[in-house]
Amino acid sequence: MAITSGAAYPEAVMKRMVTATLLTVSAAVLGAAPPAAASGSAVETRQFSGEGSSSMGLAYYYAYQQALMKADDAGFGDCVLIDSYTWPGGFDVWVLLECTR
Repeated sequence: MAITSGAAYPEAVMKRMVTATLLTVSAAVLGAAPPAAASGSAVETRQFSGEGSSSMGLAYYYAYQQALMKADDAGFGDCVLIDSYTWPGGFDVWVLLECTR
């Protein structure tokens, strides 16, 4: 049974069908998250930096521990090192951790 005109459906039903179709297409195009993702189980990600200085080779350790302590104080536990920089001479280090909770 083919629909050849809109006369078979009331105007309100056609508006709902068009609206539902447009919302579905818009969500697919814009990459909207499914409703289940908004249920409170979302993972929060944040970056923490640390700086360390040492003349005995412990600068990296100090910088990493400083960033880790910042993350721990903010309630983030699962951290991954995503960047680090050692200044020439090796006495100063900067690290960047990405942590989730």
